[in-house]
Amino acid sequence: MVVLELITGFNEEEISTPWPREDYSSPEALRDDRGIADFFDLNNTSPTCSGVSGGTDSDWCVLVKAITVQHRAARQFEIAPNAATTQRNSDLETATVRYMRSLRPVPSMESHETALRYATLNLAWTILYATLCLCYIKKEVDSTPGSQPGLPDQILDTAEKAYDHIEMAMNGGDPDLEGYELLAVACWADLARSLALYTLNLGSTRSRIRSKDPIFITRAGRARGLTDKFVKAYEIIGKRTKVGKHFMLVLE
Repeated sequence: MVVLELITGFNEEEISTPWPREDYSSPEALRDDRGIADFFDLNNTSPTCSGVSGGTDSDWCVLVKAITVQHRAARQFEIAPNAATTQRNSDLETATVRYMRSLRPVPSMESHETALRYATLNLAWTILYATLCLCYIKKEVDSTPGSQPGLPDQILDTAEKAYDHIEMAMNGGDPDLEGYELLAVACWADLARSLALYTLNLGSTRSRIRSKDPIFITRAGRARGLTDKFVKAYEIIGKRTKVGKHFMLVLE
């Protein structure tokens, strides 16, 4: 993913930087060295594991963790399928779901003030659902065609939930998405591009063989509709930033 690739050239397994905290005034906070390795340790069932600390993490920490898992999901598409990547994708999905279950929901964003206040947490939720969607797309890409018939719906369901959080802001106190700038544009890009490509795949020659299938028609319509929604979100942000307008044109 573009965001982390700009920040560091290190392999993520080599990064030992602790997760950010809200406050560093206590000795406990200064000693807290939990980082990426702790987050992805699925054998760690301790309540202090950073993979289940969504209820107490600061909004900024939640966002950093969300970007981290999405970065890992996006990079998986660079790797040819094998047993190791299949397990890695499964572990990433499990770690993401585990963290989401511990994470607090986004409070009401009806006023402009609250919409801006909770924009960081709302963006994190969008990215976490986007990560799951990417995991499901990777799983479908690497599997034998037709072997996992439920995956297309999982892909579309999680993509819709990701967009629901963007829509929550627009329908609440932030219709112009003022709380979502360059970072949001970059983070949405992986899902939006993957979704657009997935939509094209549904309309491919091979897929058109199933075009009389009502389930297929429904899925194709959902995919196209979601892509159009992301175009709309980028159009709104594109009024303020050239990058937003660029992604709008790419998706169109």
